[in-house]
Amino acid sequence: MPAKFRIARSIPVEPALADASEEILWEAFYRVTSTFFALWSDIQSGAGFLPSASQGSPTRPSLLDLCSELARRMLRHCNFCRWDCQVDRAKGT
Repeated sequence: MPAKFRIARSIPVEPALADASEEILWEAFYRVTSTFFALWSDIQSGAGFLPSASQGSPTRPSLLDLCSELARRMLRHCNFCRWDCQVDRAKGT
């Protein structure tokens, strides 16, 4: 069975990550999450397969790229705990 990150890497997303607002990125995330879970379920049941790397586009971002970008942006306004301090954790502070 392929790892979930490999499945996420095979699912393309629409917005250009660097140019899109965080709100647009979250909308894209919610839009393609169902695609991820459907493919993952099909692979788990033996009814589907992981698309080959040649089917994807190296210039088009994937769900994995989208998740990485969202995580980086979330670190810039830390709200992971109940203190909701909004500190920029990407700076290392």
